[in-house]
Amino acid sequence: MRTVSTAPVRRLCRICLVPPPHGPKSYSIGGVQLRYGYRAYPDASQRRALAQAFGCARVVWNDCLRDRKEAHAAGRPYVKSAELALLRITQAKRTEERSWLADMSAVVLQQALRDLDTA
Repeated sequence: MRTVSTAPVRRLCRICLVPPPHGPKSYSIGGVQLRYGYRAYPDASQRRALAQAFGCARVVWNDCLRDRKEAHAAGRPYVKSAELALLRITQAKRTEERSWLADMSAVVLQQALRDLDTA
């Protein structure tokens, strides 16, 4: 006769592949699901890629913010996002000084500009 274990199955988090105490955490109040908490453990190459993405986003953010501040100080009209995207993302990729922006996904750079709009 075969016996069946009643011990709970130990599941691994799909994100970080460790048991649930370090995996997704559920936060709720009064039975209403508020959010899930996740923790990622990137390896060395992933950390480099994340650092590069954050650095490129920071450069685009700072360039666009400087353009808007300079336009405001000079009394010029508000610089629209489309103009900034053309100047600080598309055309900047073609310059020798900012050619390394071409190595980054355009999504990251455009999101930095959208984040500046909401700030």
